[in-house]
Amino acid sequence: MVIPVFERLDYLGEAVASVAAQTLRPLELVVVADGDRVDPEPMLADCDLRTRIVSRAHGGPGAARNTGCAAAVGGVLAFLDADDVWLPEKLELQVDALRHDPCLDVVFAGVEQFFSPELGRVGTPKTSARLERATRAGLLPSAMVVRASSFARVGGFREGVIFGEFVDWFARAVELGMCSRTIDRMLVRRRVHDYNAGVQFRSSRGDYARVIKDLLERRREHSAGRVRLEIEEPP
Repeated sequence: MVIPVFERLDYLGEAVASVAAQTLRPLELVVVADGDRVDPEPMLADCDLRTRIVSRAHGGPGAARNTGCAAAVGGVLAFLDADDVWLPEKLELQVDALRHDPCLDVVFAGVEQFFSPELGRVGTPKTSARLERATRAGLLPSAMVVRASSFARVGGFREGVIFGEFVDWFARAVELGMCSRTIDRMLVRRRVHDYNAGVQFRSSRGDYARVIKDLLERRREHSAGRVRLEIEEPP
């Protein structure tokens, strides 16, 4: 499994602890240091999992996850953002779903959002309608497990963007006919804090619009190609 980190390690210890507490423990934990601004090694000192730290030049979340996937072992890939946490049965239930249905490529889990304790806030965090829809469906990296072979078929996450890399990946998976399902249980907790990407990288929010534009253009080209094929095919 892969955890990318960039600049801040405030919550990495909790993320790693939630991985170590899984009822089905991963073969290994790969932490990708995206840039040289932080050293995650002290945060892993007490972890009893097999861990590896991989460092790379700063390239954003997609590039960091791709680096982690290239270093990972095993037949299933899982991801966790450094500020999120898993509930203990998350991996067991998802991997069990893959084992019982060989046609499944990807399994998601339910997600709930929570205010980080230092904010001193109660209630349910409010987010954009887009993120709210993704959260309800579990369509977030921290909520996904995927067969390594299926991930390789789709290709890595889009690089060079801060937002939208996961939307791009999942759209390509759907276009390839990948089979997915979502476990109807809340198994991931997404932390809301003062340094969420939406706050820290406001200037990069146009990335999402660019990803969607490219997705729509790809679909138009695919549709046009199919129409041409139908017209050109002999009777």
